[in-house]
Amino acid sequence: MKILNSKSKSTAKVSKSSVMKRAWAIFNQKLSNFKNFSECLSRAWKVEKENLKYRIEKAVKVTRAIMYTNVNMNNAMSFNPSPETMQSYYNSNAYKGD
Repeated sequence: MKILNSKSKSTAKVSKSSVMKRAWAIFNQKLSNFKNFSECLSRAWKVEKENLKYRIEKAVKVTRAIMYTNVNMNNAMSFNPSPETMQSYYNSNAYKGD
């Protein structure tokens, strides 16, 4: 399945070629429950739309994970204490666990 670019960036389109290929594959199956090609075509559209929805959701999850990782990496790297702060931290004569 291909995600085609469209003029509106908020929508994605299903490739008509992949829908037709899937419809013919369903139609040519020996044990298919579909009696005519229009039923196969309808089923192919449903499957392709669900595949597109799944791929978009997966891409959103990956993007969010990358953004979350970048935020956490920036926060982890931002710890830069001064020597005075570190000296007062270790001179308090208490076990710090590090």
